[in-house]
Amino acid sequence: MNNPFPYSDSNKRYHTFNYFLRHHFGCKVAKVSLDAGFTCPNLDGTKGTGGCTYCSSRGSGDFAGDVHLPLDRQFEQVRQVMDHKWEDTL
Repeated sequence: MNNPFPYSDSNKRYHTFNYFLRHHFGCKVAKVSLDAGFTCPNLDGTKGTGGCTYCSSRGSGDFAGDVHLPLDRQFEQVRQVMDHKWEDTL
């Protein structure tokens, strides 16, 4: 099928961030989520209560590294999971 949209690999009508990253770096780019122990103002009561639409009751760190590990160790641990999930990922 011929894609009529010049800035999309997935036939979307807009320029996706995924398209930009793939064409800029030449491969899939994945985000490595880390947990630095920060709180959420919507969970801790300073700005709101109950969290927000995007997060679970735990917060936005469901797929982040282990908060008890230093950030460099978290990065390596999560990066290994990403490498196993997607080969040739930056």
